[in-house]
Amino acid sequence: MSINSETFVVDRRPEYPFLVSGNRYTPGVPPSKKFHKPGISLILLHAAGMHKETWEPVLQALFTSQSALHDDSLNTECYVEEAWSIEFPNHGQSAALNASEFHRFAQRQPGEWAFDNYSLPIHLFITSTPGGHDLLKRKLVGIGHSLGAAMLVLTIKPKIPFHSVILADAYMSPPSDMKRRKIQAQIRFSEGQLDSWPNREAAKTYFDSHPFSKDWTDECRELFVKYALIESTNSQASRFADSRSPSQAVSLGFSRELEIDMYKMLIIEQRSYTMLAENYRSSVPIHIIHCRGNPFKELQLVCIGERPHTAHALDMAHMFVQVNPSAAAALFQSILRDQGVQTRAVESKL
Repeated sequence: MSINSETFVVDRRPEYPFLVSGNRYTPGVPPSKKFHKPGISLILLHAAGMHKETWEPVLQALFTSQSALHDDSLNTECYVEEAWSIEFPNHGQSAALNASEFHRFAQRQPGEWAFDNYSLPIHLFITSTPGGHDLLKRKLVGIGHSLGAAMLVLTIKPKIPFHSVILADAYMSPPSDMKRRKIQAQIRFSEGQLDSWPNREAAKTYFDSHPFSKDWTDECRELFVKYALIESTNSQASRFADSRSPSQAVSLGFSRELEIDMYKMLIIEQRSYTMLAENYRSSVPIHIIHCRGNPFKELQLVCIGERPHTAHALDMAHMFVQVNPSAAAALFQSILRDQGVQTRAVESKL
């Protein structure tokens, strides 16, 4: 089944110095006119190092599944009418869009990329009526993966009136030795990885066999090479001066330097964990997903004495959105379908 895609860019300068980009996705084949009730609008937030288009395989599976239902089987609680994938301003193609401002920002505040620069653009995009769409009048369901989940926590009521929220395998926790060791191991891993290639073909060969991405679907790797990489700056491309076409050199939109800075901030960050407990106490249903090996699972199942609406243990790796988009879509649909009938803090094994 085909899906429709539109890209919108929100400009809130000088209130916020960076442009915020997002894609709107709708089913290629909408339901018949008999089904006229509005469905839900997903707000999708990607993991660190990803890009807004990384959700496309998930949405393809989700919209295809919906299209197989008869009109009388459609339920506004789980029928997805549209999905909005918002990109962090220093990721993917947004990094190229904001390149000149990044340069000025780095000169003014070297090494200062605060978490507000990840959470604030979510709020600004949703409240800016992108393309004339008043999202605040829609039935919003937020889905965040990893870093996206942590930043989503910071935008829930009273900032954004979400109908419900799904948090997928976030590393939210108070500072601790365990957290420091976990993140320092990730820093060491990141420091040893390439971040530039002479062309996209070379980058694809690299990611086809790299431990980070080799288990992803072919489509997810192709999307990553297409959208997570941007044209290299002159200084980055100069290392490939001996290649046939140095002008084709590409680099990660979310640079290794920014990635490592983010991890260092995560070691001491605790606001998202505190806000997680506050959101558990709110009237917004919070559904949480933990993948295999998440060391912060127990801390999130009971967060400062509070519990999520539902919790789901998924026997898959952290990057499950890219490893098995169809399974991710099925899990999200299941959570939406069952919302409101499960008791609080029911933990299901998937």
